[in-house]
Amino acid sequence: MEYRQLGKSELKISRVGIGGHYKAMEEGSYEDRYAYVEREVVARSEIVARAIQSGVNYFDTTWRNEVAMLATILRQLGARDRVVVNGMVLGAFVGSKATGLTLEDYFNRWLDDRLEMMPGHRFDAFMVNAIEEGYNDAECERLVTLMETRKAAGDFSVIGFSCHNVTLARHVADHFPAFDLVMIPYNFHNRKFEEAFAGYTGSASFVAMKTQVWLEYGIPFCAINALPDFARKFGFEPAADASARAMRFVHQHPLITTAICAINSLDELEYLVQAGESQRFTEEDQTVLGQYQRAVSEANSVPLYLGALRHDNLRMNFFGASNLSKVLGVPMPNIPLNEPDSQERILAHAAGLIEVARAKGYEGYLEKAAD
Repeated sequence: MEYRQLGKSELKISRVGIGGHYKAMEEGSYEDRYAYVEREVVARSEIVARAIQSGVNYFDTTWRNEVAMLATILRQLGARDRVVVNGMVLGAFVGSKATGLTLEDYFNRWLDDRLEMMPGHRFDAFMVNAIEEGYNDAECERLVTLMETRKAAGDFSVIGFSCHNVTLARHVADHFPAFDLVMIPYNFHNRKFEEAFAGYTGSASFVAMKTQVWLEYGIPFCAINALPDFARKFGFEPAADASARAMRFVHQHPLITTAICAINSLDELEYLVQAGESQRFTEEDQTVLGQYQRAVSEANSVPLYLGALRHDNLRMNFFGASNLSKVLGVPMPNIPLNEPDSQERILAHAAGLIEVARAKGYEGYLEKAAD
């Protein structure tokens, strides 16, 4: 595994990292809607242990239950000092206003809560998530001052931000060089980062996110591999290592220090590790990913959503069903995602969507898809 320096710190992080989202984690706006940590620890622990053994040392966390999950596993493995953990505060600008707290109080409450869970009560890096929400320079300056104070207190070693708007990310990186870590979306399909950061000469390290999610949140492009008769439908063979090829594309950019994606199986981890060991992006990789780009974009992306429904993954099932509902003009029922029958209810709704899709001319992608 190749390692690179993290900003101006002495830390070195693996070329590939693991995001916090795990198999049974739900999507929502409130942290108490998320899945049971205890129920997932055993399966997740095996993935984390194997990742560390394979040389992966960068782990990213966003929601509270992700911190709890990783903290529990690191404590069990005795591996806290072998990894670099990034934490986040969500919605610092809009969240503080919504709760009536000062920006400083809001940030400190989020950080202190997460520090309490982490072994050693420290993070290695800590960032402002989705800094574009409610952003202005004056508020950002206050936040940087606060983060530097908490850094000096030993709560973390590196400060950073994530931003889905790469143009704004460039502005923040240029005007606030105290940020050592910048997380931006970058993948084969979405290359806006390349233009936005052309000519950048600062010292920040860059983490590529959404490396596998090209079109729709929560659905990796290679979910389409699950469709039956894949080669006949799309004119090329599905690539089992498509995710590694996508990571190699990201790694070829000289500014990218590491790239993260959600990992939910040991097979997925194996391909991730392969990408961390071999960064050369080939003509074959270009051809294969170009074929996938066409496949996931055709027919209103219905094939991609159908592929997501065929995976035993609650999050993918949810996003497959909700996006398919939008395309077909069928209301998506409100299904709580932390109930024992959540997945069953989502797939039951999806079965009805499949019949609507047949009636609307998507028959060519539905052969055997309802099995």
